Amino acid sequence: MRNVIGTSGAQSVTLENGIIRFRGNVDFSPRYEVEPGSPYPFPPKVAKPGAIADAQWSSMAVLPSNVVLNAQMVHNASGSHDRLVDIDLEKRTATMSILDGFQGGRQYFYHLVTDVSADVPSVLEKGVFAPALANIPAFGKSLPSDQSALLGFSPVLNGITDTSTGEHQGFAASLANNGIDPINVFPYAPSNDDPSASNNYSPLWDAHVSMWTERAIAENKGRRITSFEDLEGLIKSGMVTSAYINPEGPGNAWLYGLRPTRATINCPVIAHPIL
Repeated sequence: MRNVIGTSGAQSVTLENGIIRFRGNVDFSPRYEVEPGSPYPFPPKVAKPGAIADAQWSSMAVLPSNVVLNAQMVHNASGSHDRLVDIDLEKRTATMSILDGFQGGRQYFYHLVTDVSADVPSVLEKGVFAPALANIPAFGKSLPSDQSALLGFSPVLNGITDTSTGEHQGFAASLANNGIDPINVFPYAPSNDDPSASNNYSPLWDAHVSMWTERAIAENKGRRITSFEDLEGLIKSGMVTSAYINPEGPGNAWLYGLRPTRATINCPVIAHPIL
């Protein structure tokens, strides 16, 4: 996260008597609204974030010492984060809903979505719409040698929507089923004991949305994608490609040529149990 320092995607904060003073703020008063599209659920007919940050707000809080904190606001006088389940202001505790995804073939890869740089993804992930996050470098750059604070991951656009199959996944499935988790695909867990420069884990996920190709759909090949290795094989076999919503431009070689969507989701790993 040190690569956010000096960018307009970060928020410089001050300390006064041990209390952090932020420059930006979040408005939690908007009403969260989402309606699936028709006849296909994506893109949504309605997608309105339930919380919107001002231009100065970023959860990447840079202290005077240049230490960077991932500091998310979940409650203020305007209301609460859409993932807030319970809060005790006296004990200063908050209970948040988390979401799962796949990593290395295991679905139990738990994250907490805090804020998102684009409006529609912020609705799908139930995070704060924080436009400043779009200024954090650098989309499509995931190598340790890149001057990037982002790490690529891959949501699915058009996976199976029928939950009775046990194979549902993706934005369309989320929209078709009252906002269930999209079950994204992640590369790896944090290496908390690895301080080396080769450790490029970041909670700032750079979305590279994938979609099943017309050929895969015609051959009824759609299913859950369960790992980066699985994703690589599907791309090489022509079953999966970059989603049509991804802007034109170079693909990310680190992510098998998928193009970045240019959306950042601040989504730190909270737990990664090995079952």
